[in-house]
Amino acid sequence: MVTAVKNKSSLVQDIWIAAVINLLIQVWKARNKMNFEDIHVNKFFMKKQVLKSIGIVDLLSHRFMRNDPLELTLMHKLNVRCRFRPSFIIKQVSWIPLDGDVIKMNMDGSSLGNLGYGGASVISRNSANEIVGVLAQSREYSHCTCSRDCSTV
Repeated sequence: MVTAVKNKSSLVQDIWIAAVINLLIQVWKARNKMNFEDIHVNKFFMKKQVLKSIGIVDLLSHRFMRNDPLELTLMHKLNVRCRFRPSFIIKQVSWIPLDGDVIKMNMDGSSLGNLGYGGASVISRNSANEIVGVLAQSREYSHCTCSRDCSTV
């Protein structure tokens, strides 16, 4: 069962392991109550206990998640805080104009990390460093998983 999340982030691995272990414990306790105490256990109570263990992992884990749609959806459905890796230092770069009839397009996109508001933008420049086109777009539900640095047309 642990191999199912081998390629996921460390935070999702922690949550998965806690959920699996707690589910096994809840099934074991329910079986014992049914066999030895003749008490029927409510499956919704078991689900609540497993979700409670996920909440505890959320508080105790110091690990990070990836910013991909699957993990963001999982965190949202389990009501777990999204914790991202510390951001990199942004450094200023400059553009060297290209020769000839070339248009360079720089694009970027981002989201808030919770399948919420996000946006993307594109700027196009010709070889004389003149802006020939700009596009900026925002979306209420964005799934930005990667950003493209630049492409040449």
